[in-house]
Amino acid sequence: MNRIGFQVALLSLTMFAAVVHAQTAKEYPVLRALPGSVLSAGAEGKEAKPEEAPKDLAELLPGKWQIEPNKRAASGWIVFNKNGTYEMHEKLKDGTGVGRKGQYKLDIKATPATLDLYLGKAGAPGSEWTALFGIVRALSDKKLEFYSSSDGKRPKAFPEGKTAEGMMILVRAD
Repeated sequence: MNRIGFQVALLSLTMFAAVVHAQTAKEYPVLRALPGSVLSAGAEGKEAKPEEAPKDLAELLPGKWQIEPNKRAASGWIVFNKNGTYEMHEKLKDGTGVGRKGQYKLDIKATPATLDLYLGKAGAPGSEWTALFGIVRALSDKKLEFYSSSDGKRPKAFPEGKTAEGMMILVRAD
């Protein structure tokens, strides 16, 4: 093979790898290309993002969020404060209301990211019995998905349907 033929073959292989990587990034957005590799295509170390690329969860979470109707609540809101505290109020489907407040812990290094809502102080004796251990992801800068289990164990993945028990869709209110 001559030099031009080799360069054309190498270019074709590189383009094929870029197309495969682009498809993989759409299907599995947490996969990353290695910095400086052909697959990074100038996005040195950047994660593949969905269409509405959300901010980092730690930056995005603080503020007021409306709770969309779900299996438990007809409406509600939750406020996450930058100091690690939250307050949540829900209007249940039977017309009664319920509230809770305390500390929250967000771990964005976990996959998926975890969000634990403690009733009162995190780490207090018995707090593990009243905490909601959940997972969270940003669907956009204005919408979050929070999923917790009623059995006290943290879910490992999000359910297929958005109507699962323990699923909350939060929409930015401020």
